[in-house]
Amino acid sequence: MSTKPLCLAATILAFAGLCLASSARAANYSEAVDGDLSGTPASPTAWLLDNGANVLTGAGGPDDMDVNDYDLVAFTVPAGLQLNSIIITSFGIDGRQNFFGLQEGSPWLDELGMDVVGTYLIGYELVAPSEIGMDLLEKMVDDSNPNSLHPPLVSGVYTLLAQDTTSPFSYTLTFNVSNLPEPTGAALGIAAALALATMARRRRA
Repeated sequence: MSTKPLCLAATILAFAGLCLASSARAANYSEAVDGDLSGTPASPTAWLLDNGANVLTGAGGPDDMDVNDYDLVAFTVPAGLQLNSIIITSFGIDGRQNFFGLQEGSPWLDELGMDVVGTYLIGYELVAPSEIGMDLLEKMVDDSNPNSLHPPLVSGVYTLLAQDTTSPFSYTLTFNVSNLPEPTGAALGIAAALALATMARRRRA
């Protein structure tokens, strides 16, 4: 038997593996590898999420010259997907806690530092090391705020701010994305009934 088909199959599988690996890496963002996240409200760093676990690693806060490093990332949840959770995978800070805020859309419409008003926020949390392993999205839910997020987040663009005005900090967040759930049998039955009713009305007309 010729070995050519086997070689071709192996080549295709190897190429597919490389494509999958590249896709997985492309959905991660590390400041150490990909560059410092933007600190400019008008132009947050754009980041396209993918299906699965997307890891964001960064650091911020004041440096030795008391210049503050703000992290602003505008992440996109693609159509057909949803963001289920943002797990605080690691977190370190010289102080007690730091601020994470979230709004819909981009650019960042609020201020930075102590001037954050919160008008456009759909959620925020003062994160401490004790919250490692917890879901940042769930921590941000505030039922007293009519604009509060309610996970999962549907497709769209969202901007996340990570900041601390007094202490340096570092963090790793894991954005867990999945396909939208398939319609249930009941939902499909209702849709079919509505379609039949519409057809019946058209026939009578």
